[in-house]
Amino acid sequence: MSKLFDFLFGFFILVCFLSVVVHYWQILLISLIIIAIIIISNHVYKKHTNNTSNSESRITPLLDESSTSSQSIEDTMNTMSNDQPSAASDHPLNTTDSLSSNENTVNLNSFSKKEIDFYISGVLATLGYTGIHITRQLTNQAVDITAKKAEKLIAIKYISDSKTIDEQVIRTLFTNDYVNYDNHILITNGAFTNNVITLSQKLGIELWDLTKLSEPHSPMKTSHQTEIYPVPQNNSIEIVSESISSINVLPAPPTKPFSISTGLHFVGKDITPGRYRVTTPVGSGNFFGDDINIILSHQPKTNNGEVGSYTADFAASQRVKVSGIASVLFEPIIDRHYHHRLSPGKWVVGLDIAPGYYSIVASQGSGNVYSYAADINEVLSTNPTDYSEVPSVMAELLVGQEFSTDVPELLLISIQ
Repeated sequence: MSKLFDFLFGFFILVCFLSVVVHYWQILLISLIIIAIIIISNHVYKKHTNNTSNSESRITPLLDESSTSSQSIEDTMNTMSNDQPSAASDHPLNTTDSLSSNENTVNLNSFSKKEIDFYISGVLATLGYTGIHITRQLTNQAVDITAKKAEKLIAIKYISDSKTIDEQVIRTLFTNDYVNYDNHILITNGAFTNNVITLSQKLGIELWDLTKLSEPHSPMKTSHQTEIYPVPQNNSIEIVSESISSINVLPAPPTKPFSISTGLHFVGKDITPGRYRVTTPVGSGNFFGDDINIILSHQPKTNNGEVGSYTADFAASQRVKVSGIASVLFEPIIDRHYHHRLSPGKWVVGLDIAPGYYSIVASQGSGNVYSYAADINEVLSTNPTDYSEVPSVMAELLVGQEFSTDVPELLLISIQ
């Protein structure tokens, strides 16, 4: 390319000389302009060529420098690792329920809080935990799930990786509501500091890594579909068993209602084992049981989590705590029969609900409807405003399945 510039430059110099000789001033002017263009073009070309050459000559040194930098970063990370929080993948700690170390194939990052609670509940059931209850409490300090194992009441809390699990988190969580439980489990997909590991071992808190939990046998549904089961093609329901012999039916308690005061009470000592409908004659406050965590109110307000009553079985060795209420009234349930309208409480298919295929509808207020055996975990509302709320859910209810709700009133519509 430089030879072409030299040729053109020489040619137009000659043209300029001849133009002067013959007095062709216009040709001289044009030639001078062309010469200027040639000089500028040649300068730009040489500059571009030099830059390209310099870049190529620096490729090897840059690669060498990059390798050195990578090694330096790796050394730095190794040096810093002793001061960083321990990854949650090193856990669960101090637990006899050590789970599979294979990472779960389920994309947990796409789960909502409700789906995470349901997923953890399924894992707990697979591990042999009973009385699993999602509390549906919205505060960061509240217990997420309660369960029982080996006659011990366990509080489970899940914290996402948006928070670093430090010592202050442990001290904040395991006070107040948590003192009523025998054991505690903290689950996260984040990280624990070394101080947290030491403190949790002293307090008897089990630390679990969410990503290492074995997938429950009943796969978690990640969609928000309201229809859980397809309608049977023959419009009939196949009942697994007409027998309810496997259901733990508590003996009928004394027929006379009684009250308990604020504080901690023991079933079998302060409360006769049996099935009761609990209410409060005045005010509102918290009512806790082994797998019960509700706000009981004499005049419950709509859509704020309060309930006017709660029906459940209370077995020997269970504990009940009343907080913020002067007294709670226990009304014995002597006769159990099928209902199509359900109030807040725990119900058993075959005793309280006829087996069948239903559209379960919130007829008053809003709340949670849960049954692990029936694969139901929905927030129902008469006026859904949140993305997680739905007006109804379709479900097949079979004999022996347990069903719990804190919706003020549910309507069960049989699908024939």
